[in-house]
Amino acid sequence: MEIATTKLLLLVTSPFLAATYVFSDSVKMLLEGVTFAFVRHPFDVRDRCLIDGIEVKRISILTTSFLKISGGEVTIYPNSILSTKTTVNVQGEPDPNDYIEFILDPTIDELRIVELEKRIKGVINGGRGAEDDDSSYRIVVKQIESVIKMGVHFKHIMDIADVTHSQCFVAKNDKKSKLLLEIKQILREFKSKSS
Repeated sequence: MEIATTKLLLLVTSPFLAATYVFSDSVKMLLEGVTFAFVRHPFDVRDRCLIDGIEVKRISILTTSFLKISGGEVTIYPNSILSTKTTVNVQGEPDPNDYIEFILDPTIDELRIVELEKRIKGVINGGRGAEDDDSSYRIVVKQIESVIKMGVHFKHIMDIADVTHSQCFVAKNDKKSKLLLEIKQILREFKSKSS
């Protein structure tokens, strides 16, 4: 009777042991994927993440699809591997606000300051002209003592639905560089006119 019980126990448990061995990794990956996607939930679709510089395209239970910034190719990571990687979520939209500060000679006359503001507004408006009213910028005088300190607060207006975070960053830096070079050119012209 004892041998029959042992054989029966061995006959019943053998398939379970084999199934445990075969499916243990699959079950483990499934549980890690579900935990990552629904419990940890470090990002949403269309978020910009810094995991090898990629953007989230689609999240499923077992895998997450990413769109690479360079080249637009799709990379698929298993969620079980993503749960072990460091993830930096930059969130959906980059900060559109920017600021430039510059110093003017205190002897500059008011007409030149008005001309400077008009040309800065023209650059910020993208060449549409300084007359166009646009609330995406603000020019402020910060200090008048031994020098005149001015600042330009402006907002980068771009359609971020079809661009990646790095493309927004490049466009933002291009606009800021163009504005800085224009301010430098204007100040150089003022200096040559006054001498």
